[in-house]
Amino acid sequence: MNDAQRLWGLKRGLVYRKIKDRTIRSLNLRERGRKFGVRLLLVESIRSWLLSELAAQEAHATVGK
Repeated sequence: MNDAQRLWGLKRGLVYRKIKDRTIRSLNLRERGRKFGVRLLLVESIRSWLLSELAAQEAHATVGK
């Protein structure tokens, strides 16, 4: 989560919402019997989402001209 915030400026709550609605793909690695694990984010899914947001904003900006 911290890397997503550091690399792309994404807040933790937004990342969790995007994981929940399956916009961002992730997996939780946890050893059997352990209470906590490590959540890994699939970088390609973040890039894809950001590019789609950029395209939508650019399309919206050209309509307004």
